[in-house]
Amino acid sequence: MMAMHIANHSHKQQHQQPCFQLNQINVTKQHERDYLVYCDDVPLKINTLQSLLNCYKLKATEKYEDVEKKLK
Repeated sequence: MMAMHIANHSHKQQHQQPCFQLNQINVTKQHERDYLVYCDDVPLKINTLQSLLNCYKLKATEKYEDVEKKLK
């Protein structure tokens, strides 16, 4: 599920950039500020989601090993 969020944020950012560049002439200052804030936020969101995903993977591995030890 987190991998889907990461892919979704990446895809959305890749889609937003060309749209913004094509419409840059007609963009208001507010829209430009919103876009720049969005561009600043996306890498942080992606990094946070990747860190959480890595943490969950590590904990899942540890839990699996604990269960395996208990079964032996």
